[in-house]
Amino acid sequence: MRTVFLFLLVAFQALAFGSACEETRKKRDLLVRTKRRWVLSTIELEEEMTVNYPYFISKMYNDKIQDKDFRFEITGEAVTEGYLTINETTGDVFVLKSVDREKYDCFHVIFNVYDTDTNQKIDKELAFDVEVKDINDNPPRFIDFPQTFTVSESQVEGFLGVQVVAQDIDEKNTKNSTFNITVIKQTPPEPKIQAKWIDERTVHLNFTGCFDYEKVKDYKITLEAKDHGTPPLSSTAVISLNVRDTNTHMPEFKEKEVSFAFIYIFVGFVKFLRCH
Repeated sequence: MRTVFLFLLVAFQALAFGSACEETRKKRDLLVRTKRRWVLSTIELEEEMTVNYPYFISKMYNDKIQDKDFRFEITGEAVTEGYLTINETTGDVFVLKSVDREKYDCFHVIFNVYDTDTNQKIDKELAFDVEVKDINDNPPRFIDFPQTFTVSESQVEGFLGVQVVAQDIDEKNTKNSTFNITVIKQTPPEPKIQAKWIDERTVHLNFTGCFDYEKVKDYKITLEAKDHGTPPLSSTAVISLNVRDTNTHMPEFKEKEVSFAFIYIFVGFVKFLRCH
């Protein structure tokens, strides 16, 4: 009985092992067939390339075309917009003109092969992607800031009350779209005004010191947004800051004004006595 049990146990393990091997072989064969039938992958294309067009970028192939009259075909937005074409016989794929990544960051392209005698598809329809690689071709730009702003001369130092927003439309989360905003010029230079970061696009203008309307009534503040790309690109914005007068000084009388005021009061008092 023990011998029969061991025999069944070994047989069961062998069957399980064989089943696992068969599953692995099926997956491997499927992968091989897929690789043999199509040669497809994501194609990288740099934006705004300065090359001679048409420019070769890849080659399509299918092994079912052997001993058949065939033609390759690609379709999709990249084709209808005049960016990509394919040689129907060789499968060579060409880009026809430069691509602006800020307009098209990726093309999804449908790839087919047809029997030229029957005009029927020789194989299943598949697709590939053309990913447009970013270059630093856009400076950060100011999109929200006050061109003119008024501040009270009694404003407590700290937040000036000015918020500035900029953006860079190059690829997100890269050096090309990461930037700093700084005050590069201020006229006159005091009190000192600086940019304080709130988030990746926004700064508040802060100042240290105080404003004095009697000394300076208006300021010019020049801001710069500069990215971290190669080469770095930048833009500027200018804010006009006006200082509003407040009642911060006690009234002062000049000596002559005091004398005339005293005489006027004295004469008025004399008239009052005469009338009474």
